Amino acid sequence: MRDGSGGTSPTELSLIDRNNEGSGQGWAGSAQVAWNTDTGTYAFQSPPTSYNWDFGALGKASAPLVPGFPAVTVSAGTPVAPVSLYAEQLAER
Repeated sequence: MRDGSGGTSPTELSLIDRNNEGSGQGWAGSAQVAWNTDTGTYAFQSPPTSYNWDFGALGKASAPLVPGFPAVTVSAGTPVAPVSLYAEQLAER
């Protein structure tokens, strides 16, 4: 998580291209799912060769460091069912 100054913040969730921030490690992840997240702010992107998904994110969307590469977004601002994807997967076992 970042706060825009190269530091971290417990209120922002970021699945983004980190470009040269920090040690220049690039993408935060690929094929990741954010499910009913509730953070102060968030930024989601997909790498050019993969996808990241965002379902039911609450909070304020912030601009990523590098423009472009949007994530697949479903129901921004409104939670989706089930409330917990983890709990649903356990129940289906």
